[in-house]
Amino acid sequence: MGSEITGTWRLTDYFTVDPGGVERKFWGPDVVGYLMYSADGYMCVTLMKPGRGNFAAQDPLMGTKEEKAHAAETYISYGGRYTIEKDKVTHHVEFSLFPNWVGMDQVRYFSVDGDELRLRSTPTKVGGDDVVVQVLWTRVS
Repeated sequence: MGSEITGTWRLTDYFTVDPGGVERKFWGPDVVGYLMYSADGYMCVTLMKPGRGNFAAQDPLMGTKEEKAHAAETYISYGGRYTIEKDKVTHHVEFSLFPNWVGMDQVRYFSVDGDELRLRSTPTKVGGDDVVVQVLWTRVS
């Protein structure tokens, strides 16, 4: 299934655009993450807001409710198979930090310019607002 998006990509920008065209960096300017598309049709993406505080406990299952809530609110991760049709990539979600996405499709429109990949979501809710999410990636491999 090799395509121009196959490979590993490092996040370079993540922002939302509202219906009026206003851009907003939902998690600030320094979000970090990676996106991987394998040649055999699997993908995985992870995004994280920097500066997340550590849990008081060293056991990830022993965090307080507040620590766990903050950790979940500042991290996105999901993966599964993907399919491509022209300029549209569909992520068929098999696992996700956000359980509502499991078994659903996440559609992204893409363009590649050299080593830059731009993904654009369909309209979605983020922080209670109707927005389009745009994510820019730079090829690592």
